[in-house]
Amino acid sequence: MKRLIPGLGGLLVAAGFSVWAYGRLPGQVITHWGIDGRPDGWASPLAAAMIIPAVGLALALIFLALPRIDPRREAYRTPSSPYWVIANAVLALLAVLHILVLGHGLGWAVNALAAVTVGVGGLFVLIGALMPKMKPSWFMGIRTPWTLSDDGIWEATHRFGGRLFMAAGVVIALSSVVEGNWWLVGAMAVAATLALVPVGYSWWLWQKQQESKPGTG
Repeated sequence: MKRLIPGLGGLLVAAGFSVWAYGRLPGQVITHWGIDGRPDGWASPLAAAMIIPAVGLALALIFLALPRIDPRREAYRTPSSPYWVIANAVLALLAVLHILVLGHGLGWAVNALAAVTVGVGGLFVLIGALMPKMKPSWFMGIRTPWTLSDDGIWEATHRFGGRLFMAAGVVIALSSVVEGNWWLVGAMAVAATLALVPVGYSWWLWQKQQESKPGTG
């Protein structure tokens, strides 16, 4: 539990903000915006105040449970493990976005879609920066049959994939300040492509490894 203190602290702040904001929210709170930036989802004040903290708590429980059932538990052993850093970042991001959504309902001048875009982009950059430090496991990193079968392929794939994830994150974040909402669609498409490339790269490394073995090729 103590390894999630930063993220749980963020959720606690978000829950406290919910309690404070609840009586001040309008009858319907905008909770979702379409790709064109227009509102397309609403919720009651109670739902708007409770859903994200509840989702965050459920995620926290999942984050705590997964290391206990992973046969390769050494990947999660230290509080500075990429797994715990990313888990705390996800929970903190949820807390910040929750406060901004409620703040918008309270009349704050908030561009929620831009905030989500920058937040997701920043999360991609963080994941990419941490990828070279990820140890083989079943619930973290680029898990393919080829990375899980060879630690050398795992390390090479994560060094390569980390750079791509960071690039994808920058593209996503920058799309929030570019005029025209279709830039965001394009940025997400680029990010999805860059996230998939390491899968093929891991297979290519494995194929090269097989060809280099005596009696093959």
